[in-house]
Amino acid sequence: MPDVHTATMMDANTGGSSSNLPSYEDNTFWAYAFLNDLNNNQQMKSDWTKLLATCKDAVANNKATTQECVEQVDNFLADNGYTTTGTDVLNLIKTDWWEAYLTAGQPDAASDKFVQDLLADPDLATDWSAAASADSTNSTAQLDAFLQQRGYDCTALQVKASFETMRRHNMNFWTGLYGKTTLTPKTGGPASPGPAVILYGDTDFTLGPDHVMGFSYKVGALSWDYGDPGSLKTNRTRGSITLSHATEPRKADQYVGNLFSGTLELKDTWAGIAAGSYDFYGQIGDPPDNRPGHVVTPPAVNKQPVQNWQSYLQQIAFYGGLAMMLHWVGSLTGINEVISKKLGNLKDAVKEKVGQLKDEFANRGEGAQDPSNYNQSTNEKLIQDEHLPQGQEEAAISEAKAEQQAADTEVKGDVSEGSETEDVLEDFVPVE
Repeated sequence: MPDVHTATMMDANTGGSSSNLPSYEDNTFWAYAFLNDLNNNQQMKSDWTKLLATCKDAVANNKATTQECVEQVDNFLADNGYTTTGTDVLNLIKTDWWEAYLTAGQPDAASDKFVQDLLADPDLATDWSAAASADSTNSTAQLDAFLQQRGYDCTALQVKASFETMRRHNMNFWTGLYGKTTLTPKTGGPASPGPAVILYGDTDFTLGPDHVMGFSYKVGALSWDYGDPGSLKTNRTRGSITLSHATEPRKADQYVGNLFSGTLELKDTWAGIAAGSYDFYGQIGDPPDNRPGHVVTPPAVNKQPVQNWQSYLQQIAFYGGLAMMLHWVGSLTGINEVISKKLGNLKDAVKEKVGQLKDEFANRGEGAQDPSNYNQSTNEKLIQDEHLPQGQEEAAISEAKAEQQAADTEVKGDVSEGSETEDVLEDFVPVE
């Protein structure tokens, strides 16, 4: 762990005072959780960015007072399950230890390899889950020691970062049955149940009864088009959905887990759905049964292997990643009632499933079975599957890697000093 982390943690653990360390309040913890979750919840990030742009424009053009914008920001945070304020978020971004957290959490080759090994080795995954949920684990130090003892020269925070980075570019991490979906006409009208989306690693996905052809996956967004008439890669729909992970239950929706949001367009009536353009939203869960005129899943789909693999990924990636966040906050601010309760609930959930990891891995049947699949972005793999001439393929892959690197740089900038969040909030949010 970098020296800055060690020094800051010493201040927290010894009770020493430091102008760089925020005094602990529940609001500080939730501000941290919100900024951290912006990396994983692309839908929330999009909504947050739109809100900031609206507020910035409103203040600049005297369409709203700064106080009205402060209230809008605070309401957004509360509605999304974060008991904090815009002032707390801004204060946190300005602290040196927030920048230290970002620096300490940059992935490297060792943390990437550990993630790949977790996905291939159920014994290692079981041991990692057990270590993250141990009653005695209250800081990242014990988890860092676990990694060093197993030969991985990295930290637990870097492992968390590897999960986040790889998930942005590799569709395998979103494997699952998104059966609880809704369609809302863009022209207005009530929402209605939509077709299920099933992601089978990065090789295939189905929408309702159809296998979608010629899709693209970039920075958490899955898109497809109608295709060229007369070719083999044609679809009866087109659309784009952004995959996200909700860590905290919203006021309007208590769901926690993988989700997607986006649009779906139909030229003609399809699977019982009228032609038109729709807002499309979905969550993990069982879909309703197929019925005449309304087919939501392929007739012969085997749901269980997909559900097993999604459960396995959730256990070693989501719970472990959230644990890293809480361990880090706890080491800096102290394990008090809020963090202790959150950690306790998390550990209970992890412990409950630790014994199932090996069975779920062995019985997954389908999904990403080769850990090397997680070392390459889905977009690069799709380019290679096109079997283009060597020169064209190399150029396309080079462009894809550049886009990926730019996206990772943007994500880091969004939550670090000088980000849009800080710049815009400073225009109207009071700093304490």
